[in-house]
Amino acid sequence: MKATPLLLSACASLGLISATNAATITLINGDFSVGTDGLALDATRNAAQGWNSYASTGAQLPGSGGGVDYYFASTGAAGFQSAGGNYISQIFSTSDEGTVDASTFGLYTINLDLGYRNTHATAGNISMEISLWSGSQKLAFDNYTIIDPGVVDSTNPMTSTTINLSYDNSMVMAGSPIEIRITNTHTTSPTWDGTALVDNVSITATAIPEPSSYAFAGLAVLGVVTLVVRRRKMK
Repeated sequence: MKATPLLLSACASLGLISATNAATITLINGDFSVGTDGLALDATRNAAQGWNSYASTGAQLPGSGGGVDYYFASTGAAGFQSAGGNYISQIFSTSDEGTVDASTFGLYTINLDLGYRNTHATAGNISMEISLWSGSQKLAFDNYTIIDPGVVDSTNPMTSTTINLSYDNSMVMAGSPIEIRITNTHTTSPTWDGTALVDNVSITATAIPEPSSYAFAGLAVLGVVTLVVRRRKMK
């Protein structure tokens, strides 16, 4: 059946619903290249600008040599020892489409490189959690397993990974902060044998349409199809 302009227009409206309000989130220092002093990160392992960090009991914070460190020789990535919950986080509030809070979008695509520091020792697969938070509320999360590659000198392999997270943003109060957390949930002894690497973090976000929007567009398509069929019968 030859498509009419009305039918094409109605069908296009369905595409527009899912394509509108896409935004690139503004993250600070997503490639972990700059320290809090504004200089390039180097072997002193100073903390990364823009990122907060948490190290569980028994581990140290960035800048003191353990827990959540930064490795530069081959990757320039953030490193997380396996101490059962070490993570880094960043609250974001802007995008190329304007300001952002936890109620603005409901679908997030997180791209990042994940790897294993395997130049000295390994300790089995590492479990990572990538999550979105608003204050103390976990909005969405997904898990990723970094496979133990075995000890290989001077490799520290990295893999580009995409994580999709979604939640009902209509249930979140406007103005609530939103934060990304990247966590090594694995535990090993010694903790540094299972060090996960993270680099090149970026986020895009899309509004999830209300069900009523889809219903309206579907009715529009149905109405146009009915009109086309009636016109054909009248000829």
